[in-house]
Amino acid sequence: MPVPHASLTPSQYRLLTELTQAALPAPNREPASAAALGLDPQQVAADVPDLLWMKLISDTDGLLSVTLLGAAVFHRAAQEKAEARLADVSAFASALESRPVPGAGPDPVPYALRKLAQGEFSLAQALSCLP
Repeated sequence: MPVPHASLTPSQYRLLTELTQAALPAPNREPASAAALGLDPQQVAADVPDLLWMKLISDTDGLLSVTLLGAAVFHRAAQEKAEARLADVSAFASALESRPVPGAGPDPVPYALRKLAQGEFSLAQALSCLP
């Protein structure tokens, strides 16, 4: 079954992050629990209805927990963020490769960095390019 794409706000994503680690008392019952995790209890209270409606979390007797669908959506979002970050690293390495280096030949380090980010080099191969 394909994992649906859900657009999450930063606060919803943060709440799902916490709920993938452990269940959390609903903020209307124990606001200090959310605050202890660095979450804004009022924002959590605002996010809960939407996440319940999307079936990403459940509320069982005042205890919030992530559903299987919620965990899948969370991990998909985390993967997409990692892919975007690797694409940025690869683009940065390409920009480094194309800059002129006065009095020297091509710099192998940006090339190795890009290949590592793209999965074409192992760490050992990338390290072997260091001068």
